[in-house]
Amino acid sequence: MLTQLRLQNFKGWPDTGPIPLKPITALFGANGSDKTALLQAILLLKQTAESPNPGPALNFGAPDTPTDLADINSIAHRRNPRSPLKISLDWKTPQPFTLTQRNKTTIETDHIGFDLSLRQDHQLPPQPAVAQRTYRAGPSQLDGIAANFDLALENRLTSIHYLSPQRANPQRTYPRPKAPPTSRGPSGE
Repeated sequence: MLTQLRLQNFKGWPDTGPIPLKPITALFGANGSDKTALLQAILLLKQTAESPNPGPALNFGAPDTPTDLADINSIAHRRNPRSPLKISLDWKTPQPFTLTQRNKTTIETDHIGFDLSLRQDHQLPPQPAVAQRTYRAGPSQLDGIAANFDLALENRLTSIHYLSPQRANPQRTYPRPKAPPTSRGPSGE
């Protein structure tokens, strides 16, 4: 289960601070207060984990993905991509695990954290480049990236199901399928 989210320099948020996530988390606020940005950050990570193209640091999406965020300029706080974009995500594992680090210290925990810091490279179109990527086991930062944690993160992100339909522009006509649909689609269409 996801347990915490923190965004820095993401859309309207200079720094959200740690946001605890529970089995049911409700977001309340005025229109335009960037509640949706919190969901978009999680969806951005999810569609990056599911992307068949391992090249870019983030998959900003397309019209047929859960979120379409264009590029790093459109999600940078105050559209200033010089400030590093940071996303931190914590989750609880189904079973506690023990980890022995290179320095022989042993950690026993059921919590994993992931910290990602991105900066803009100077390509056209603008793309993010990974400035720093670290994992935490419990409160301890790990001394290196372990392939097992990459797989655990990918599994956690791809298991997220977004249930709320996103706003879509009305269409002039709606085609009628000849056979019943096989799924509801990512936006309930």
